[in-house]
Amino acid sequence: MIQQISAIGSSGNFGSTNILTGYLQHSNPQVRYAVASTLGKLTASGRLSREVQQSIPLLTRLSQDIDPSVRQEAIIALGKIPSHQVIPILQKALRDPQISVAQSASIALNKFKVYRVQPKSQPKSLMLRKPNISSNPK
Repeated sequence: MIQQISAIGSSGNFGSTNILTGYLQHSNPQVRYAVASTLGKLTASGRLSREVQQSIPLLTRLSQDIDPSVRQEAIIALGKIPSHQVIPILQKALRDPQISVAQSASIALNKFKVYRVQPKSQPKSLMLRKPNISSNPK
């Protein structure tokens, strides 16, 4: 079963996402881990397609799994999705009691940092001063 789930990730076929949904609450944490890993492979394209957006709720659910390895894999997968929708989920994972999950969330959030470009220094405009004319001529 785990090999079949992994094969979906290797195929890149988002059409099989419905199959993965059936395993989200499987009793075996290794199966749920494989689902998170497979969704991570499918979303790693770097594009925000409709299919990638549809995987966000699935990964969100896995990011709250009882097993820390499943949560971590889901957070890693969410970090590959170029969408601001995942930021609150990653921020919540920063408070995960399992350090590895929180670290993965931190690494994923670093990808979303926006670095402000410092404007190039402009030459200071030359201010023309009015001549100081005293009102009391000598």
